[in-house]
Amino acid sequence: MNQPRHPGDRGLVAIGIFKLLQGLLLLAFAFGFLRFVHRDVQGIVADWLDAMHFDLDKEYIANFLASLSEITDTQIRTVSGFAFVYSAVFLTEGVGLIRRKRWAEYLTIVATAMLIPVELYEVLRHFGPVKFTVLAANVAIVLFLIKLVRREHLAPEVVGQEMQ
Repeated sequence: MNQPRHPGDRGLVAIGIFKLLQGLLLLAFAFGFLRFVHRDVQGIVADWLDAMHFDLDKEYIANFLASLSEITDTQIRTVSGFAFVYSAVFLTEGVGLIRRKRWAEYLTIVATAMLIPVELYEVLRHFGPVKFTVLAANVAIVLFLIKLVRREHLAPEVVGQEMQ
């Protein structure tokens, strides 16, 4: 049985795919980050930077590498654990939105809106085009989903008529 279509279907699927991609990237990060447990993080990153022809004697690079020597296995596991949790949330949102589940719309509104203050703080603290784009995309996602949920909640019979 086909699910009825509504005006927001394309937007839901697009957001769902975006969330799936975020979840998969974060999952890859979580697994990749775990590879640093019991390893010399400073030495590995120094080798990467050297291979990319960065001048390791520059003060900011030397300071960055020095800070990596202080990372502990517990910190690596903690960051990886948070990445696994957020990955699960993104993947759940993505699958739910693609399958046009109402609970996924609400979950995505809440989970995405919770990150907006942090993203706004980051944009205001150190502006960057990537940070600004992520903030703008998340605000657009939340506003789109709120509009969709409100429209369907306030007038379900009108939406049902539009689908026919």
